[in-house]
Amino acid sequence: MKRALVIGGSSGIGLAIIDKLLEKGYQVTNISRRVCPRTQVESHEIDVEDKFRYEKALFDICQKNKPNLLIYSAGYSMAAEIQKVRQRDYRYLFEVNFFAVLTAIRIASASMKEKGGRIIVISSVGGVMPILYDPYYSASKAAVDMLCFSLRAELERENIYITSLLPGGTRTAFTYKRNVYKSKDLFLNNAVKRLYLIEQNGITAEKVALAALKIMRKKNPPIIYGAGILDRLSIFARKILPEKIALYFIKKLYYKV
Repeated sequence: MKRALVIGGSSGIGLAIIDKLLEKGYQVTNISRRVCPRTQVESHEIDVEDKFRYEKALFDICQKNKPNLLIYSAGYSMAAEIQKVRQRDYRYLFEVNFFAVLTAIRIASASMKEKGGRIIVISSVGGVMPILYDPYYSASKAAVDMLCFSLRAELERENIYITSLLPGGTRTAFTYKRNVYKSKDLFLNNAVKRLYLIEQNGITAEKVALAALKIMRKKNPPIIYGAGILDRLSIFARKILPEKIALYFIKKLYYKV
């Protein structure tokens, strides 16, 4: 039996991945703040910030279902000036985007040790090419990428393969859930408008889900992988461009409305 545990599968990319997994005959369990709308899915309504309930659910699911696939797709984003950002907000962001990822990998990989498995973390091109006025999100995704990169050597010895999947702008409701601070700062407001356009003119959640399936089929999957062609080009460009030149193009992108 193919069994998958999805974190953040109530909407957006996570739900699109669940739909593909159900088509492929997976038994799916989901943890998210809201119930997954797919009735075939065993769904647990938990905010990952609720550490006790989250860890207990992970442990119970992994003991009971023994998933051989973990997908982490929960995420949180914000836009705020550095002098005005609230500590509780950026700490919550890191809790959702990084620490809860680490917790899920730690518990799920322990249950996969006997037979192996796959882990896919939905990261972001924003961890490679920074998002202006949301450096918190970019930093959390860069941390996730390095976590997956480093863990690959450790986990593959147990036949567990981990990949960080990087979508760029993606057309989902995530755009409208962003915590945007009210501000009179023209640059912040322009950057938020540009990010809105980038996302709502970007790839579909289904395309990201198909990229996840492609990774799953590979015998030796990539460690860091762009969801679309433009995403892979962005990752490559960041590798070869000097920081100041990359930042110049990023400023042109976000400050032009």
